Amino acid sequence: MSVQKIIVIAAAIALTVKLLQVMLLVKRAGGELYGKPAIPGFFVLFAKFAVVFPFVFVVINLSGTKIPALGISEVIIGIGNFLIFVAALFLVLSLDHLGRFTKMGLPVKDIIRLQTSGIYRISRNPMYLGLILLSVGSMMIIPNLLSIVFGLSGIILHHLIILKEERFLKARFGQEYIDYQSKTRRYL
Repeated sequence: MSVQKIIVIAAAIALTVKLLQVMLLVKRAGGELYGKPAIPGFFVLFAKFAVVFPFVFVVINLSGTKIPALGISEVIIGIGNFLIFVAALFLVLSLDHLGRFTKMGLPVKDIIRLQTSGIYRISRNPMYLGLILLSVGSMMIIPNLLSIVFGLSGIILHHLIILKEERFLKARFGQEYIDYQSKTRRYL
C-alpha cells in the first residue's frame, strides 16, 4: 500500500470517528450542535461541501477510478500528502479540544467558552485551517478544474464565516477576545 493511500485512509477514518464521537458528546451533554449560520444557510452548506470536494476526488482516485487532472510532479503530490496529514491533525485536535462545545454556526441557546489553550494557542481557527489545508493538499494531488473551483470557493466562504464569527466573539467576550486576537493569529 502506498504512503498516499495510508495517509488518505487514516485521515478519512480519523476525521469520521472524531466527528461522530464529538457529535455524540454534544448531544449527550444537551449541547447545541447547530447554531445560527454565520452566513446564509445555503452558503454554509455549500462551503462545507466545496471545501471537502477535492478530498473526495483524492479518495475516488485512490479507489481506482482515475480522475482527469493536470500533470504534476511527485514533489507536489508529496506536499499535498503532507498537507492532508497536517490537516487531519488540526481537525482532530481542534474537535478534541472543543469537545462538548463544538458546533456549526453561532450559538443560539448554548453556553460557550472562549478557547485559547491547546491547539487554539497556535491558531484562532484550527478547525477551519484544517479544512483549508485538506482542500489545498487535495487540490495539489488532483489538480482538476472542478476540484480547484470547488476548493477555492469553499476556502473563500470559510474565510467569510470566520470574519462573521470573529465579530460575534468580539461582541460576546469583549476585551478577552481582543487580547486573544492580539496574541494568536487567525490562521497560523
